[in-house]
Amino acid sequence: MPGNYSYELDQYSKVPLTSLSDDSDDEDVIYGHKVDNGKIELQLIPPQNGKPPVNRPKHQSKVIQPDPKNWTVFCWVTCILITCIVIAAVGALKLSAYYNNTDNKNVNSTGILNNHTNHVISPQQSKPNIISVIKPPTKGNIKHPIGKDWKKKMENYGSESCVRLIDVDNDGVLDIIFGASLSENIGEGLQKLHTSAEEICKMKHMSYPCLGHLFAIRGTDGEVLWKTFTKSAVIFINCEDFDVNKDGQKDCIVTGRRATLQAVNPKNGKILWLGDNNLMKPTWNTYQVLALPDFDQDGVPEVLVTNGGDPDKDPEEHNRHSGRLLVLSGATGKVFGIRYLAAPNKKEIYMSPVMYTTKDGSQYILFGTGGETIPGDLLMISVPDLYHYVTDTSHSSVVPGINGESSYDYWQNRIKDDVTGLITVVRGKNKGYMVPPVIVDVNKDGVDDVLASGYDGTITLIDGQDLTEIWSAHFPGMESYTSPSPGYFNDDETLDFIVHWSVGAWPQYTLTQNYIIDGRDGSRILTMNSSQYQMSSDLTLHTTQNNRDLFIFKVRGRGSHITMDRDSGLHGLDRIDKGPSPAHILDAHSKSGSNVLGNGDHGPIGNPPKDRPGRIKRHGPEGEQHGVPEEHHYLNEEACKPKTCFHLVHFKFYCDMIISC
Repeated sequence: MPGNYSYELDQYSKVPLTSLSDDSDDEDVIYGHKVDNGKIELQLIPPQNGKPPVNRPKHQSKVIQPDPKNWTVFCWVTCILITCIVIAAVGALKLSAYYNNTDNKNVNSTGILNNHTNHVISPQQSKPNIISVIKPPTKGNIKHPIGKDWKKKMENYGSESCVRLIDVDNDGVLDIIFGASLSENIGEGLQKLHTSAEEICKMKHMSYPCLGHLFAIRGTDGEVLWKTFTKSAVIFINCEDFDVNKDGQKDCIVTGRRATLQAVNPKNGKILWLGDNNLMKPTWNTYQVLALPDFDQDGVPEVLVTNGGDPDKDPEEHNRHSGRLLVLSGATGKVFGIRYLAAPNKKEIYMSPVMYTTKDGSQYILFGTGGETIPGDLLMISVPDLYHYVTDTSHSSVVPGINGESSYDYWQNRIKDDVTGLITVVRGKNKGYMVPPVIVDVNKDGVDDVLASGYDGTITLIDGQDLTEIWSAHFPGMESYTSPSPGYFNDDETLDFIVHWSVGAWPQYTLTQNYIIDGRDGSRILTMNSSQYQMSSDLTLHTTQNNRDLFIFKVRGRGSHITMDRDSGLHGLDRIDKGPSPAHILDAHSKSGSNVLGNGDHGPIGNPPKDRPGRIKRHGPEGEQHGVPEEHHYLNEEACKPKTCFHLVHFKFYCDMIISC
């Protein structure tokens, strides 16, 4: 089929990454996104980092020499072939022109990484050793054909936002939507934490909202398509579940710091609504929104959002305020119901909620409580119980918008709170549950299981049949802000997981260790070390070949021989051997905060960033291995920025980096 092409791979060879253009021989787009010293950099990463594709099939041509005796026959055959080619070319041009004029059809594709990608791996039943990469469909000729690889720097901006890929300008090429903020606005927002965002905008003589931005960047050349203001720094973006203005196109709902919550039209950046924060704590964070049934029957799903993370609290202060779950109208952003659901036992919430759907369509919401120093639990509540609680209606009353065939009679063996309907899935001991669980059928009984990652270094697999524990894996002395990623990484038929854990205790870490753990019992299959702390969750690429899944993980400082010194830090973090704070630098939990964003990693969003100016030092392998250099030389900071790179790794040859720094 056109646009479908393959790479033939030897056993356990590297899978080439590719870059997209309108040429049928070109390949899929891989975007890199990093922040360094207050500058945002978006980069179209070239295929193979400039190297030729690995094991690409060679095209061999056989030259036919016609017999002079049959020259007349040869000429007739040649003329017929040329005529057929010309007719086919004319037909293709007419078809292309037709599709160019047909601009009302949506371009749909399915992603293998998550719902926001367009990199598809399709089955090839006849050739078990071929992996096929399908290009996203385009409408005729691309209006802005991709030329050279591009890089865009945005001076004085910082970002801790996720990235979403959407065809904003309808040219058949995915564009980039992400959040960013001017460094001065980030600092001002932290220093004036208890001044409302509206008041800060007035003091700056600007319209509200003003402290953050949402950008759309054209995928072909990096040009800004539109920019719109947001209440504060954007961290999460959902462009999958809501058509707010009911125009047939999905809209985006963005959330982040300072209770940011607003709906945006991704085609033009127009703000569709600002979320009602009457029931929110304005200095707390908002997390990724979740789509609920259309309770008010207006044609738009309702919005569930968690509000939590008190920046005023010190790590050792355990008297916290309860995090909140709020339901809002998807069409207007107004509060739905009359109250929010508070986390029990005065526990904070740092987790985006996750939907668990049973075979009969019953829906349950999973969310976690607790934090880096506060114990918490993984909890569950059914959609009807949440509806009855926020509307203060009888549990016997009908819930609009839910599937009438759903029984909601699962897990009768678990105790449910009489007032709220909450069910405790996993109870934490010393620390909380801060990252979304993985929902996948691990034991192959036809029912999705739940893999929960606690901040205390514990991973627990919960059986979806009865919510009992299948196994638990422990990583003592380690913590993680990342969710595990599933894949088939050994020779059995059970899903395994890649996860990384940071050595130390918040906010002080020395390094990060990546693990492949066996889905059967939680044992460790493989361990890989990263010399510096990492926060980004790992990604998995599922292939059509058995036990040949791949994983992507991020490494800072690889090959750069650079480490933080005792007076420097990452965004919200410290080294374990860090020296005393300079007198002129504010403490991480000071109410006035800090006015520096950091160098690109997402800090724990419940607290203001803790960033300290400092020198960067270079040291040898021995110092690198132990984390404290014996000899070092101070270098110019600008010339010695730690490198940031992505690695695509096959389990069997994890040292072969397809993209390296």
